[in-house]
Amino acid sequence: MSPAIESPKLKEFELSNGEIHFLWCFIQGSIMVPEIRHKLRKAWGFCERHAWAFISIEATFRSGYMHGPALLYEDIMACVNSAFPAESPLKKWNLGRKLRPRRPCPMCEWGFGPETKGKATQELVETGRDTHELYTFAHKTKAYWERTMCG
Repeated sequence: MSPAIESPKLKEFELSNGEIHFLWCFIQGSIMVPEIRHKLRKAWGFCERHAWAFISIEATFRSGYMHGPALLYEDIMACVNSAFPAESPLKKWNLGRKLRPRRPCPMCEWGFGPETKGKATQELVETGRDTHELYTFAHKTKAYWERTMCG
């Protein structure tokens, strides 16, 4: 039996009712809405806050499974890969321009942030703010990512 994982309460990362409500709907199917998917491709995904929020919500409501984030970021990485030309790597690629996000994080663009009001129930908010599953996932997969971390 593995030891219990203690997940810290990070006040500065606490998700708002609006963020939780949006991400709850997102993982229920909005992830497949073409307009949202297009915006995510143009932004190269969510900003740092909303990317962490997305995987935390996914982990919490999907018992640690990360199928949604894996598929979304596989799709985005395929778009990144298409920025690299098939011809000789010795040519100038102008990758800086090609890889620059062409729009902001969709959640930021729509005004979601730490103070956003939403329609999530108190139970959904409490569950959505629980980071235990994310920390458990990180602990279980530590052997795969630990050596790539700096400092």
